[in-house]
Amino acid sequence: MALVVQTIGADPLGVAPVVKKEVQAVDSKQAVSKIRTMEQVCASNLGVIRLGTSVLVLVALGALILSSLGLYGVLSYSVQQRTNELGIRMAIGARALDITRLVLRQGMLLMLYGIVPGMAAAMVLGRVLSNSLFGVGPIEPLLLAGISLLLILVAFAACYIPARRAARIDPMQALRRL
Repeated sequence: MALVVQTIGADPLGVAPVVKKEVQAVDSKQAVSKIRTMEQVCASNLGVIRLGTSVLVLVALGALILSSLGLYGVLSYSVQQRTNELGIRMAIGARALDITRLVLRQGMLLMLYGIVPGMAAAMVLGRVLSNSLFGVGPIEPLLLAGISLLLILVAFAACYIPARRAARIDPMQALRRL
């Protein structure tokens, strides 16, 4: 059983002896323990929520790192497989900047194929989760824009390294491999 008492004054725990005395007057066998302020009760509950949020942030960071490494791996493999093609392109006049753009475009398209359905899913799940989370609206446009920008920047960084490597392909070596 719990009893909540609203007090007026600076020290809410100052009325604890009076409340305890009144409870004992009603039922002398009733034990009164764990007298706390509402701030203390809320703080103890927030600790669990903060721990869960911290774990969720770590999992999200891990997912971001894994997805960027995956994108980097896919593009690196693609550049390696396309060495001959890219070398031929450079041999017939493509500049290093053209090759860099080509590989970056390919990687950013892969990112868009993931981000568009991901944002749609975030909007749908936002509506579902807004009922469970206090103070969170169904669609947080600033948050979605920030996450999208972060994902775009991470994807660009993951694509840039293979793109630069592709731009440095020696056309003569690529043609010799044929």
